[in-house]
Amino acid sequence: MKNQRCGYVINRRRVPLFYQLHFCDSTRPVVIFCNPLLEEAVFCKNYLTRWSQELAENDYNVLLFDYQGSGNSGGEYPVPADQMLDDLADVTSWYRNENPKQDLFLIGIRFGFNLASKAARQLDATRLIGVEPIFHPERYQTSLLRSNLTTQLSTWGRIEEDRNKLMTRLEAGERITISGYEIDREFFQSIDTFGLRYTDATTESLILLQANSRRKSFRKRMPKPLQKSGAIHEWIEMESFWTETRYHAPKQLALFEAANRFLSC
Repeated sequence: MKNQRCGYVINRRRVPLFYQLHFCDSTRPVVIFCNPLLEEAVFCKNYLTRWSQELAENDYNVLLFDYQGSGNSGGEYPVPADQMLDDLADVTSWYRNENPKQDLFLIGIRFGFNLASKAARQLDATRLIGVEPIFHPERYQTSLLRSNLTTQLSTWGRIEEDRNKLMTRLEAGERITISGYEIDREFFQSIDTFGLRYTDATTESLILLQANSRRKSFRKRMPKPLQKSGAIHEWIEMESFWTETRYHAPKQLALFEAANRFLSC
């Protein structure tokens, strides 16, 4: 097994960020995972651990980390999306101080791809993989509010506060509960600034988008600039491992194989 270690990186806000590193060889690329948000990060944790092991077995250096306040990192959570972007940059900078000559590959799951996409040019990433990215943040925001309504129904058998009331509370500076997390207006609104109407990744990065959606609707759902970006758009069949599933299958064979093909080209 490759060298493994875990520890903490201090971000620019002086908060410790937890990391887990599989180190193979200083001449090999490093793959950094960008987690999704809220409970999606919790559900996919075991899958990403297995994926990181798979990559390490294929002689990649692999780095996983938790945004401020999430997982084993310190601080409050959730923070606004631009601060999560800072966390990605800080962890990458820390790693590159020790390994400056390695190529950087980014794998973003769900909103993690939105963050990775925005950081790709700044971090000089040479490969970028997105797994079921958030094409339209405004729809994602609606789905977050819907989860609150679902919780109300299961708890009280009725909806006490509709979406308009929830938004009114956010605008008034109050917090609302989404999937067990208390979120504020700053976090909620920051999501909308990470749309994929464009990407900072270069076409040379050969962005690979993989989706669990229906094959025919996948490309139609993508923003037109992404459709025309020169990226590789590949549909694969996989389980929604970022949501609660009936069966636990930590190894997503189709996903792992497609990613390996892309990273090795």
